[in-house]
Amino acid sequence: MSGGCGGCESDGATPGDAGAVVDAGPRLNPWPVHSEESLAILLGAAQTRAAQLDQRVLLVFLGFGDADSEAVVRALDHAPARAVLAQRYVPVYVNVGRDGLGHTRLRHAHDVRKLATLVVLEATGRRVARTTFSPITDGQPLSSSALAAWLSAPRGR
Repeated sequence: MSGGCGGCESDGATPGDAGAVVDAGPRLNPWPVHSEESLAILLGAAQTRAAQLDQRVLLVFLGFGDADSEAVVRALDHAPARAVLAQRYVPVYVNVGRDGLGHTRLRHAHDVRKLATLVVLEATGRRVARTTFSPITDGQPLSSSALAAWLSAPRGR
C-alpha cells in the first residue's frame, strides 16, 4: 500500500459541491505482483477485515500494461467510485502479469477470462457478482460514475 495523500488530487469537485469527497482514505498500489501464497494471505486478511467492517471484498483482476486495466484503475481512483469503494469494499488487486496468465487457480475459481474483471465477494468468500469492463478494447469509455453505480449495486455472475 502506498502512502498516498488521500485528497491531494482534484476529483473535479469544488469545496462547496454537495457530496464532494475530500478524503476517501489511503490509495492502494494496484500493480504489485504477488506469489500465489502471498495473494492467498492477502485475500484472507481482506476477508477478515471485510467481516469486521461489515463490507465486501472487491477482487480487481488486472494486468500491467493492459489498457482496459489501466482505465478501470483510473476510474476507481476518482469520485464517486473511489468513495463507494472506500465505504463498501476491501479491495484486493490481482495483477495477473503482462501475459494475463498469472494466478491461474484464483482466475479459474472466479471464471476470469478477460481483463479487467471485478469480482465482489462476501466476507465469507461467496461470490456475489462479477463483471468485466473493457472500456478501451470495446470503445465504451468507463466513467467513475458508471463504475460507482455498478459498485453500489453489483450484478452479473
